[in-house]
Amino acid sequence: MGMLLASPLEEARRRIVVFVMAHHLVVRAGLKALLATAGDVDLAGESIEDTDAPARAAACRAEVVIIDPDPHFAEGIVVARRLADAAPSMKSLILTGAAGPETHDMAQKSGARGLVPKDAPLEELITAIRCVHRGELWFRQRVRAPAHEPDVHARHFAALTSRQREIVSLIAEGLRNEQIAARIGVSVKTVRNQLSTVFDRLGVNDRLALAVYAFEHGLLQQPA
Repeated sequence: MGMLLASPLEEARRRIVVFVMAHHLVVRAGLKALLATAGDVDLAGESIEDTDAPARAAACRAEVVIIDPDPHFAEGIVVARRLADAAPSMKSLILTGAAGPETHDMAQKSGARGLVPKDAPLEELITAIRCVHRGELWFRQRVRAPAHEPDVHARHFAALTSRQREIVSLIAEGLRNEQIAARIGVSVKTVRNQLSTVFDRLGVNDRLALAVYAFEHGLLQQPA
């Protein structure tokens, strides 16, 4: 008996439809070239990261969305969360140049299905795409920071002014100082000064660490 061949429609269904979101044209071009070598991946579309990108990915019937959030990792977290809320069937993979424990935690909590370091072998991204497409997760093994009493973090956060807590929330959304200043009606210098105070009070060193702190301890759910 002869071997049954798959129909063209069945073959098409086996391919993975991918959408790329990245700020830089060079990055998008590089990802496009890499995906073309996979054999089972179709690039349905590409865009910079903005509020309309998730809708465009959905319109392309994307199954896996690759997010390159550089230079602001928190922006990728926001996009992944929008994707998870708006289209749970689309699975997001975040590329990052800083794949530490904090970035893994933030990516998972945002609803992303995987995180791929930018220094990983090219084949790892293709493998990660196939993995999340099957419904699995792609996160490298990591060492968690020691646990602390949650009420300690809540007390530290409560010690901030309502304006400072508002700024923390906007940082976690991926906004830059200029955007925060415009949103809340203050000068950029005021935002910088408030951030310096927040860094000191919470014991963090930069914007990413601040966003991680807020996400990790559920502080963004508290009223401003």
